[in-house]
Amino acid sequence: MSFDQNAYHSFVLEYKSPKGESVVGIFPKKRTLSSGRESFWYWNGRKLLDYKEPMVRLAEFILDFCEDNGIMPDYFLNVPEGVTKLTDHINMELGGKQAQVRAKPKEHGDPRDAYFNGPVEEGDRVVIVEDVTTTGDSLAAVLEKCLDAGLNVIATICECNRMEKAARGKGDDRKDFDFGVAEYIAQIRNAGTRHYALTDATKILPVTFELWTPPEGVEKSFIAEELKKEYEDHGIVPMELEV
Repeated sequence: MSFDQNAYHSFVLEYKSPKGESVVGIFPKKRTLSSGRESFWYWNGRKLLDYKEPMVRLAEFILDFCEDNGIMPDYFLNVPEGVTKLTDHINMELGGKQAQVRAKPKEHGDPRDAYFNGPVEEGDRVVIVEDVTTTGDSLAAVLEKCLDAGLNVIATICECNRMEKAARGKGDDRKDFDFGVAEYIAQIRNAGTRHYALTDATKILPVTFELWTPPEGVEKSFIAEELKKEYEDHGIVPMELEV
């Protein structure tokens, strides 16, 4: 099947975990994300991996997307440990190697043993998966490990690109760039690796905001203005939301 972005949007917007948690949504108050940046909106694709049915559906979307874009690898790797269950499932479907990136590398040995679990070999064609791309820092670190091991990283891919400025480092040591994650990834070691996203903030955030009903005491126009300021501050695209 071909990748259907409208169907993908419906899937992530309509999904609710048994506890009522959403994949994508709006915060009534600004919160700090794992990247260290603050935001009024979130993407938590890991909620799709807690049960078989949504995980299988997400895997189908990713495989269809990769097939359409000609980036089907020998196997998939991921930023540890966010979507390991997903890449394990996809690799099982592909029927090939079962490999993972180590969360904590071994202190010595060949990079393929230090950084990976599984039969990783030089020249293997891989795609690196991340649930959501914000600064690209974690994704870049895994790409570096793969290049050290002699892997042919044909692409990186995420469920959603927040369309923010790329950055290196965390906290006070973070250095923000003036360009997005796609350009950052392409520059790593001059490898030219292309970064793909099943969707991005320009496509999914306006729809999410339109569907969102604010709690009592929160003005939707205020959140719209704050999201606009977010993207003026650290976005790579403008963000105008209709109230």
